[in-house]
Amino acid sequence: MGVVRVNAFQSALLRPAHTLFAPIVYRLAARLDQLDVAEMIGDPAISAYALRNAQKLFELPMVVNHFQLGIELESSDSFVSRDQYGVPTEVTGSPTLGRASADLLDGLIDTAARLSAEFMDRAGVVGVLTGPNTLSSLGKVSPAAISELYVAMAGKYAEARVSAIMLAEAPEIPIDDLLVASATRELVNICRFYRLKSILLAPFGAETGPSPVDLQFGRRRLFPLDLLESQAPADVSGWAGHLGVLTTAGEVPETLPPESLKSWMNAFAHSSKGGGR
Repeated sequence: MGVVRVNAFQSALLRPAHTLFAPIVYRLAARLDQLDVAEMIGDPAISAYALRNAQKLFELPMVVNHFQLGIELESSDSFVSRDQYGVPTEVTGSPTLGRASADLLDGLIDTAARLSAEFMDRAGVVGVLTGPNTLSSLGKVSPAAISELYVAMAGKYAEARVSAIMLAEAPEIPIDDLLVASATRELVNICRFYRLKSILLAPFGAETGPSPVDLQFGRRRLFPLDLLESQAPADVSGWAGHLGVLTTAGEVPETLPPESLKSWMNAFAHSSKGGGR
């Protein structure tokens, strides 16, 4: 048998020994390649190219295949409005979960598969799904309908060989633990069957609820986005208590100067080697 290689992201999920800073980068990747989000969503090859460049530039240990929250509610009959940061604010029309065109959702899977095939031991690829509380708040859909969508997408993400599936809630969306448990139970079972990690990103939530997912990142376990606006300090060991993956409280702003994010990546890399202690 050949040696199974594990990238740093997978290692941090399985056997956390230090802090692995893994910010969420999507729109910034588009801007750096002079693309808009519509081009990223509509063309898996272009999207994978831009995300590949961002991974190389920032030495990202984790790459998301998209961060267009609410996309599962979009179709020819509905439109999701978003603010300047890409956060979904409302749905107009007649949203029906899962009616987004097959080409649209399959394109996201294609992007994930392209990244997984290339990165292998270099970075972990995370397949993103909009969190259940955000879908329920935006589209007024039932836990059963959300679960059905998650099951279908989880199987496709597993075939794309992602390292984990992230259910990402929009900022300031209250977290209903019972809804999370009901909507994610089958998805979690699929993840465990394929040995994938399930992650709930809940910037407005805590980490103590009865969630079935493997990892729940609430407000106390997320890196504040506003800190990224300044250059990183020489010593970031104050964050060393967050063993394992430390991600951001949402997507890195597309307007962030690349030098700022680079400084934080370098500082955490230096700290993980013992240089910041």
